[in-house]
Amino acid sequence: MAGALCLVGGCSPEVGLPVPEPAPESTASVAPVTTPARTRVTTFSVEPPTVSRSLDVRPWAAKVCELVTDEEARAIGVDAHGTANLPDEQGGQCVWRVEGGPSLRVTIYGRQEKVTSLLLGNDHETEYVAEAQVAGQPAIVVSEEKKPSERCTVGVMLAADQSLEVDLLAGSQDTGDVCDRALVTAERAVSKIE
Repeated sequence: MAGALCLVGGCSPEVGLPVPEPAPESTASVAPVTTPARTRVTTFSVEPPTVSRSLDVRPWAAKVCELVTDEEARAIGVDAHGTANLPDEQGGQCVWRVEGGPSLRVTIYGRQEKVTSLLLGNDHETEYVAEAQVAGQPAIVVSEEKKPSERCTVGVMLAADQSLEVDLLAGSQDTGDVCDRALVTAERAVSKIE
C-alpha cells in the first residue's frame, strides 16, 4: 500500500515526494519611515514657532482615517480598525483602539487656540517635552511621564491655525519607544497631507 500514515500529530508525506511550501501569509507592506529626531527641552517659548510652509489640513477633516492605514497602526502595535468621529469645521479625528490594550488617536484641528496650547504643551500635565521636525513642520512631543513608556503625544503645526495631533497609548506588552512610534505615525500622516 503506497499511502502515508496519519497520526493524531499529523500526516507525513511519502518518502521521495516533495513537501509543499506553506502559503505565505498575506500581509500588506508598510513603507519604512525614518524616525524624526527630537531634542528634549526644559523650557520652551510662549509663542508657537513660525511655520515656513503652510499645509491645509481642512480637506482631510472628513477622511482622517486615511492619514494612517490600519496596517500602519498595526506596525506600531495597535491591531485595530480606525473609526472616524464626525468631522466639523474645527477638524476631525480617527481612533484605533484595542479593548483593554493599546490605542492610537489622530486628530486634526483648524483653530488657533488648539494649535497654540498643543504646541506649548499646556494641554497636559507635562513631565516630558521635546521639540522635533515632522515632515519639515515644527512639532512638540509631550508626555505625562518623565521617561515616556506608556503614552506619548506629538503635536505638529501645519499652518498658523491648523495642526495635527497623534496620541499613542502603549499596550502592557509593548516594547520600544512610545514617542518614536508616535513620531513615525505623525511623519506618515503629515507626508500624506502634502
